[in-house]
Amino acid sequence: METTGDEKRQAEAVFTLSALEAMGDIGDVLRDFLDEQVLKIASSLRQQPETIWHILSPFVTLEGTKEPLSVAGLYRSLPDTDTALIDGVLAELVTRRILRFTEHDQLYEIAHDSLAKQVHDKRSDEEIAILEVRRLIKSQVNLNEEAREFFTEKQLLFIDPYLAKFHPSEEEQEWIDRSWDDVQAQQEAEEKRQQEELERARAQAQQEKKLRERAQGRTRMAIFISLLAVALAVWAISLRNQAQKLTRKQQRKKKRSRKTWMTWPRKKLLFRFP
Repeated sequence: METTGDEKRQAEAVFTLSALEAMGDIGDVLRDFLDEQVLKIASSLRQQPETIWHILSPFVTLEGTKEPLSVAGLYRSLPDTDTALIDGVLAELVTRRILRFTEHDQLYEIAHDSLAKQVHDKRSDEEIAILEVRRLIKSQVNLNEEAREFFTEKQLLFIDPYLAKFHPSEEEQEWIDRSWDDVQAQQEAEEKRQQEELERARAQAQQEKKLRERAQGRTRMAIFISLLAVALAVWAISLRNQAQKLTRKQQRKKKRSRKTWMTWPRKKLLFRFP
């Protein structure tokens, strides 16, 4: 191409060492070549270069290696892109030796892994996210159903915004739907478990409240009995003191009576009659 300028690659070319040295590092050559071809295809089809890169993206894995695809598979990967435009871009990419088509398998693939790396480097964040979603889905659906695991809620929330960007197969969509059902069932079971725990906690709180009230009642009764016992003791002491006072008073009175009886005759004897 550098020597002849013939995009159809029909003209003969003579390779020289000086021409090879002038082209520089092979990595840069591939990148520049792919960029140039994409620009030419975009101009020929009156499209933006980003559209051509977008159509090339499904032919490269998330790791930057080749991913063979059929036309139907490419249509599913690009549901928002007109199929006629996809067909036109495919024809141009095959003509320019960027893609090759195998009639036996009816598959298109990037001509070389080095070109796949260049496509990988051109991807947008959204394209990378879509590829991650597709790989996540296929990692489960490609397993036997007995070995599969339902997608978690976190995985489903990651998948959901990108489902409109490509068409999952019926089997893939069915597994996604069943995963949502499983998440909902788990949420309902968790809500039920939490409700049961709440009811148990309420019942336990009520039981503990009753026990506290009983304990408080017993405590109040014990205090009342203690106070009553103290009052009775004080009253008993008071009665005892009063009894002792009364006894002492009676004893003093008795002593006085005895003394008066014993001294009265003496006084009478001392009385002198005139």
